[in-house]
Amino acid sequence: MTVGEIRPFKMSRENMSALIKKLAQNSGNITFINDCAGGDWEELTNYRQMIECLKHGTILTDPKWDEESQTHQCRMGYFHAGQDIILEIAIEEQQSLYILNVCQ
Repeated sequence: MTVGEIRPFKMSRENMSALIKKLAQNSGNITFINDCAGGDWEELTNYRQMIECLKHGTILTDPKWDEESQTHQCRMGYFHAGQDIILEIAIEEQQSLYILNVCQ
């Protein structure tokens, strides 16, 4: 690390969860990209279920910093009423929330 280099802080599961739940209150903060832009997931999971996962789910992996995309990333899951939803999530510095992939 050189002088003046800014390093991202380590995000805990608790902090990541709180931030995701806060951002999920406004759908304008959420962007669906990559595999979520189309494909089989639409037959298995709907938008409302993904929002419920964001609002009520649990962080499944320790958040990690992705240097290339400049985002904190993790997996979040919601297991409710026989419906298992797992989302791959990224949050950028400006606190926009990206759903990278839907896994079921």
